[in-house]
Order: sequence, then structure tokens, then C-alpha cells
Amino acid sequence: MAKDDACHAPRILFLDAYDSFANNIVALLRQAIGADVTTIHIDDPRFLGQEPSKFSDFLSGYDAVVAGPGPGTVTNSGDVGLISRLWTLPSSGQELPVLGICLGFQSLAHAYGASIRKLPEPRHGIITRVLHQQSSIFQDVGDVHATQYHSLRVDLQHFKPTTELWKPSQKCPKLRPVAWDLDSTMNGPVLMAVEHLVHPFWGVQYHPESICTNPAGAQIIRNWWQQATKWLNTRTRKSVNPQPLANGNGHSDARIDSSFRPAQTGLTANPWDAVHATLLERGLVNTSQCTVLHERFTATTCDVKNISSLLGLPSGQTIILESGLNSKKEPIRAETGSHSVLCCLDPEGRSLRLEYYVQNQILQLWCGDELLYNQPIVDVWAYLKDLSERCRTHNGPAEVPFWGGLAGIVSYEAGLETINVHPKVIGARGGRRPDILFAFVLRSIVVNHVEQTIHVQSIEGDDKWVHDTTIKLKNALAAPVHSPSQDQFSKLAPKFATSNPLNGLHNGTTLHNKANKTPSSPSPAATLDSKTSRKALTALLHRASITTPPRPSYTSKVATCHHHIRAGNSYELCLTAPTSVQLPRTQDSSHSLPWQLYTRLRRLNPAPFGAYIRLAGATVVSSSPERFLSWTRGGRCQFRPIKGTVKKTRQTASGQIETVDRGEAERILGSAKERAENLMIVDLVRHDLHGVAGAGNVWVSKLMGVEEYETVWQLVSVVEGQLGMDGDGQKKKDCEAEGVALLRASLPPGSMTGAPKKRSCELLQDLEDIVPRGVYSGVMGYLDVGGGGDFAVVIRTAFRWDERHQGHDETIGKSEDGGQTFETWTVGAGGAVTAQSDPDAEYDEMRVKLDSIMRMFDPAVVVDDDDED
Repeated sequence: MAKDDACHAPRILFLDAYDSFANNIVALLRQAIGADVTTIHIDDPRFLGQEPSKFSDFLSGYDAVVAGPGPGTVTNSGDVGLISRLWTLPSSGQELPVLGICLGFQSLAHAYGASIRKLPEPRHGIITRVLHQQSSIFQDVGDVHATQYHSLRVDLQHFKPTTELWKPSQKCPKLRPVAWDLDSTMNGPVLMAVEHLVHPFWGVQYHPESICTNPAGAQIIRNWWQQATKWLNTRTRKSVNPQPLANGNGHSDARIDSSFRPAQTGLTANPWDAVHATLLERGLVNTSQCTVLHERFTATTCDVKNISSLLGLPSGQTIILESGLNSKKEPIRAETGSHSVLCCLDPEGRSLRLEYYVQNQILQLWCGDELLYNQPIVDVWAYLKDLSERCRTHNGPAEVPFWGGLAGIVSYEAGLETINVHPKVIGARGGRRPDILFAFVLRSIVVNHVEQTIHVQSIEGDDKWVHDTTIKLKNALAAPVHSPSQDQFSKLAPKFATSNPLNGLHNGTTLHNKANKTPSSPSPAATLDSKTSRKALTALLHRASITTPPRPSYTSKVATCHHHIRAGNSYELCLTAPTSVQLPRTQDSSHSLPWQLYTRLRRLNPAPFGAYIRLAGATVVSSSPERFLSWTRGGRCQFRPIKGTVKKTRQTASGQIETVDRGEAERILGSAKERAENLMIVDLVRHDLHGVAGAGNVWVSKLMGVEEYETVWQLVSVVEGQLGMDGDGQKKKDCEAEGVALLRASLPPGSMTGAPKKRSCELLQDLEDIVPRGVYSGVMGYLDVGGGGDFAVVIRTAFRWDERHQGHDETIGKSEDGGQTFETWTVGAGGAVTAQSDPDAEYDEMRVKLDSIMRMFDPAVVVDDDDED
């Protein structure tokens, strides 16, 4: 290191092997040693497959390299890529200090003679004590308790492992062991760290960046840099500034930066100027910096079902995001949200609708059946950011989380696209089902269940609807404590719904003049007066045909997961399987049946993130317990990953049903297996958040806490962060714009993929018979015009598509005897498979999750009178 460079921040190059913990390592480097870190992937085409001199010249701009973890094995050149070149750089002037972590460590050892073997007992999410002799990078380090994520081990081939652990072996004379794990009798001594005796190379098998690695993890990084600095000071190296990267990537996650480049559609520099002008002219979105027209009142009843019925919402295009209530009428989980959002879309279907199709990256904007914009090869996330910024306002009630904006669903496949995993088979659906489906909400009702208040809002300008709706709701809801009967609501609802036409929708010039219109949606004239009676619903459910995943097939897939995990291809695989429910189609199927199913579900399994969505051919009935991601208008963000489930009742050997109390649930969920599942997702979520929020702006406020829900106990962690701040706690830019970036960077939900995310998703596509998950495993929620957002993971959910949206895996047709037509509802369920998983236990856990929603379709399950509040 040149003397005039002695005071600059360490310039570190991080080689990312597509691991889902990489950003955590980058954050640790920045916090522990103040490093200036640049990240490239191990298969960077600027260097891989090119002359070696290009890579070595590029390295001249850095002080040291960290070779990161990743899936696979060092014996496969594709899994290590550029990492393998680090060990053969010319010693004269081009060699650099290197720290290898996990895969990087194994690559170092393999390059100098070590064998790589499978562990008898893989170590994923397991925390053990690492033994050392306070030498090398462990100097002055106390006890090390570290998280391990590996299926493979480095074997130096010591002839007498019990007496020669701390000496180089004859097979690998240049590698000195400096740390071991002796925790597992089955595995025996497992090498945890080495140093090279000639070159400035060090490596650790465990993960110093994990949330469950103790502070010694950071100390190891500081010690490594001290040793690297000493070595650099003995060499004369020409100081060269790091070369600028062609893609502008100095970020710890390249896909964040690239996602917001303008789409190359060939229209204009900003192809959405004309689009937005049309949306404004048609009154489909709010104007910039509009004032949120708002009225608030206290009600004696704030039941979402009754309010929805009064508004006539179940009869048309509908988005209801409900915070479920317990028997005391209190939010199930107040800390995740105490508000319900009722989106009052145009009863004639003339609200703006955004549809995006992964196949061909087609973005469409609709107003009812009128296609306003249709463009392939569009960066939908750039458009969502653009639209959010154009519609931004700060003129609403601060206590209300949603003022208006985009609300809807993002499919699992749309999430796959963000990590460059392309569905191998889209099948017959061929673009007929949108992967992102949002409506733009101009009018809304927001219920605060803690304060018992109702907020009526509009971002349309001078909208008389707000006052008229407030008066009518107050008259209906400021009643005696007992609720009006359902008959009263049924009489009120049709008249009330038709008295609320949206204002401001008028004809205007469209950007797309094709006469290509979708078939008309079912008429909202199907009111609650024509609802199927409970008796008729029961009769309908008796005729349901249900197909569930067979145990042998599911357990066989768990075994395949084990094979991949033991081979080092994944740490955890979140395997899922669909269940189909075929129901006879009736004249009430379009609106009344889904609403009745939802009102059953909200009583049988109330959850913090209930949802009823009817939009563009999709019907979603959900009782999700899991927040995916939320962020406030000030940029405070939160993830609440759930991994670990215990049913609240169980059957004894004698056939009796007993209750599983909190103490028993904590014992079960406190096992190494359950905690490992949760820990892996926590570290994955921290990686996603670090990639946007940056070092110093991410923390874990709850680690593996047991939470109670209606039918199960769950193991839940809470990861939080602050957007828009630099490492010194100073505001760096508009944090509101980072919300969309964080949503994109975090998809698909890690609790539904496993880790590392990219490789795991690729494996799961084959394991799950290449049937798209669709809505299931995606997310649902909203992007608020005030700058906030809130999305839940789509689990404990049933969904269906209207006939024109059916694909190869879902059909509407006649029974074999040519009689009654039927419709198909799909319910997904699954669980995280680790090396410790038992196949039959995994199947049983999947069924526990499945049963929590399948009770909705069971005619034998009697729902308490949900008209009483």
C-alpha cells in the first residue's frame, strides 16, 4: 500500500456467488472496517471468459478481496467462477489479500490440495462454538459462537486428527488450521478457518455476518484487515483508483440500481409522459400534491363485513384488506396493523387497472374494458416508481396509513423475474393471467379498530362523495351496540351502492386505439339480495370435489430436497403443493359465492392480513398471518417472516383432542430445526434490506418469538430498517422512492423460497412439476400516494380465475356426465425443508397449514352467526 493511500477507506472488492446473505457481509465490512465496497458477481461477463489480464488489471484498483459464500461446490467451475482466479494471480505486484467465506474458504482450501466432502450431518442455520488458539485472525478474540451454512467440508487429510489439528497436513502443507468445530460427534472435527503460510489468504467456513454469530464475527473482520494491511505495507503497489463499472454498479446489490433505468420502448426518453397525461385527463389518478379530502367519525360498530355490505362492495370489482379481529373485537395482532382498508372502486368498473405479464414483459393499463396502453418489454418496476412519484402527495391525515393509490397483488412469478429466474413453462395461460394486478384507488374507507373510528377519503379533488358517504355511514353505524340484521343491510346495500357513482370519469383520447377490449365483467347488479343462502351454500359445499397432494408424492419431493441440500445446492427449500377445490358453478358464483366464502373464512381463521379481492378475472380470499414488507411515509420499514408452525390442538393416542399451550409451543418451536428454518430467512431478509437501506440502517427487533393465531402457534421474527439514510444517519435522498425499490429487491418472499433464493427457486421449479404458483406465494397490499406501503405474503389463501383467464392447470368445464359446470379454486400450502426435516413431518406440517383454510370449504364446519357483532 502506498504511503499516500494509508488514510483512505479500505477499497474492498466483494465477489458475490449469488448468495442470499451477500449484502450482510458487505454491510459488516462497511461497519467493521469502514470499507468502500464494490460488488461484482462471480460470472461477470466483463472478466469471465476473457483474458486473465483483464481481471487482474481490474483488481489493481482494490486493496483486498472478499470471496463470498454461495450454493454449489468448488469442484464445479460454474459455481465459483472468478473466485478460483484469486489463488493464481502473479505474486509480483498483482497479488491481493483475500478473505474467503464459506464457498470462498472452500475454494481456497481446494486450490491448495484439500478435498471437499459431504458432511454426514449438514449444518444450515446451526449455531456452534468455534474453537481457536487466538492466533492469526483470531488473535485477542474470545469465545466464538457462529452460524454455519454448509453441507460440505474441507478435508486437509490429517493422519492423526486428534493430535495434529493445529498443524498443516502433509497433503496441504501451506494451509495452517486456525479454527475447528468439534460440536458434532457424527461429523467429527470440521475445519472452520485456515491461513495460507506464504500468500495473504485467509478463510472461514462459518458466517461472521449472521445475526446469530456473536460480536466475534466483526472482530474477525477487523483482525483480517489488520493482517492484510501489514502485508500490503510490505509491498510496493502502484495506487490505482478502482475502475468504473460499465453498469454503474458500486452498490452491494446490482439489481437495485439497474431496475430504475428508463424502459427502452423506443417511444420517448420518458415514455410515460403521454400515458400520464391521459390518466390525468380521464380522472383516473390524482393530481400531484392534491389534498386528501377526509372526514372521520367514531362508530359503535366497525365491522368490515357490514360496512362492505352497506357500500355494495361485494357486487363489483373489489379490494378489501382487513385486519382480523378476535372474539373481543380487538385486532388479532395489533402491532402488525390495526387498520382495515376498503377500496371504493368505481361500481361500473371504470377505475384504472394495471396489468403486467411476465411473458414478454407486457404492461397494460385499462379503464374498465377499454385498453389505454399496451406495451411489451417494459420495466414495470420503473413504471411503478414513476407513477408513484407523479402521484405523490403529503396533504393527508398522518394517522391514516392509506390515502389512496395502487392496491392489488404481485404473483410469485413476477417475483421470480426480479431475480432472473424465468418460469420454464407458462403453459396455456400464455399471458392471459396478469402477474401484477393493481387498481388505482381514488376513494377509500379506512377503519381504525383500536380507536373505533372510520375515515372516509378521496383524492379526486372537490368530491361530494366524502361528505355524503360519511353521513350515510354515520346514520347506519352510529346505532345501538347490536348491529343491524343482515336483512337490514341487504335492503340498504343496493340503494346505497348505486347512489355513489364516481365523479370525474369522462371520455378522452387514448394512447392505444385498437378495438381490443376484454369481455365485460359480471354486472354489479348481482346484489346481496340474490345471495345464496347458508343452506344453499352448505349444499353446494357438499358437492365439492377436492384434490389434495398425496403423501407419497410430497414426501418423495422432500427427499429430493434433502439430496439438493446435502449436495450444497441449497440451505433450505420452501416446498409447496397446490390443492384444488372444484365447486359447481351457479348464477351466484361471480360475486355472492366468493363473498360468502370470505365471510366464512374471516370467522374461522381471522388473521392480521385478511383480504377479499375481485379484480380483472382474479378472485382472492385470504387470511394471511404474515406481513411481507411495510414502510411508513418516513421510510421506516419492517419485515415479519414466519417460519415454524405448531397446531393449537392435537389428537392423543386415545383419540382425545388436547390443547397445545404456549409453553408446549415454545418447547417445540425452540428446537434446533425450527430455529434454523427461521434464522435462515431472517438472514436472507437482512440481505434484501441491506441492499437498499445500506449498512447501519438494518436491525432485528424480534428474533424467533412465538406468536398465537386462531388455529396455530407461529415462530416469528421482525427485521426493521430505515430507508433514505446514509451510514452516518444523514438523510441521503427521497426515502419514499426507495419503497418501490425495496419491494422489488425483496421479491419473491424469502419465507416462500428458501436460501440462497435464486438457486433455490430454480430447484423448486422442477420439484413442483413446473406448475406456476401464481397468486400463492406472491404478495398483496398497497402503494400509498403519501409514500408508504404495506404488503402481506399470500398464504392461507384460496384463489380462482374467471373462465377467460383459465390455464392448463385450472379449468372450467362440465362434469363427466355432461351435466353441471364447475369452477376451480386453488389453495397452496407447504413448508421449509432443511437437512433436519423428516419427510412425513413435513407433510403433516403442510396439512396443518392447508387445513386452516380448507375448513372454509368443509360443509360440516359450522360458522358462528357472523351477522352478530
